[in-house]
Amino acid sequence: MQVSLTRALKATVIEQGLALSLEQAGGPSWVAFAPEIPDDVQRAIWLLRLNYVRLRRQRLSPDAAAASTLLREHEIALGELTPSISTVLQRTQARAPRPLPPPA
Repeated sequence: MQVSLTRALKATVIEQGLALSLEQAGGPSWVAFAPEIPDDVQRAIWLLRLNYVRLRRQRLSPDAAAASTLLREHEIALGELTPSISTVLQRTQARAPRPLPPPA
C-alpha cells in the first residue's frame, strides 16, 4: 500500500515506525506499508483514514470541518493520536482551503 502525505506528516509517520519511506514513487511525500500479518490490516486502514482526515481538513474551511459528521467519524476512528501527529494535522487545517480541481 502506498500513500502520499505531507512532508511533515510523512516524517512523523516514519519516525514513529508506522510506515516506510517510498522515495522512488516520484515524489518526496510517499510512504509505503506492506501488511504481513492479519493484525497489520488495521494499521493499513488507520494510515488510509489518517490521509483522508488530512485531505478533508485541507479542503474544508475550519467551520465546514467542524460541521462535517463524516470527518468527525473518521477522526474518532483514528483514536488517540500522538502529540506530533495531532500537531501536524492541526497545521494542515490552518491552511486556506484548496479548491477541488475542475472536472475533466
